[in-house]
Amino acid sequence: DHPRREEILKVAVRLFSEKGYRGTRLNDVADTLGITRAALYYYFKNKEQLLVEMVREAGNQLTQNLKKILEEGSDDPVEKLRKVIYSHTIQIIERPELFTVFRAEFVELPKELRGDVTRDERAYIQSVTSLLEEAMNEGLFVHRPAMSAALAIMSMAHAVATWYRPSSGLSAHEAATLVSALCLDGLRAR
Repeated sequence: DHPRREEILKVAVRLFSEKGYRGTRLNDVADTLGITRAALYYYFKNKEQLLVEMVREAGNQLTQNLKKILEEGSDDPVEKLRKVIYSHTIQIIERPELFTVFRAEFVELPKELRGDVTRDERAYIQSVTSLLEEAMNEGLFVHRPAMSAALAIMSMAHAVATWYRPSSGLSAHEAATLVSALCLDGLRAR
């Protein structure tokens, strides 16, 4: 990828996160970068394409990490869940603006892409649900509605973007470990 393209995306992510998709004009992106609006068109045909790239990047990042964890050798569903929650949370801590846009601007996506994102998100949640069911069936977790628990866990991971700050006294690792522990400890069989 071209460094200028990445720079444009980075600025657009920040502006979309701060002002929203509808509140951000391509002129805002160009002005922030000190380039002309016409120069933006060399890299992106319109504002919608910027949003689409952001959402795809965020979704791909989450999906690739999930797939990697699920393919690892461990048979322990609790350990896999810990890794999934930790990885998900770390990704959001490292790029809170990107994941804020991913969640908040979903409705602005073209209809066909909304369907793709929804399908990918359902598959992600289903993978987490399956791990939870496996842990419940093995007696490692108390029985709870697994799909609801998966949604609650992912909501907690996404919420880290609203409260985590590097100046909070917690490192990114400590914050992700905290989220993982709170999620898993609340489900453990006693």
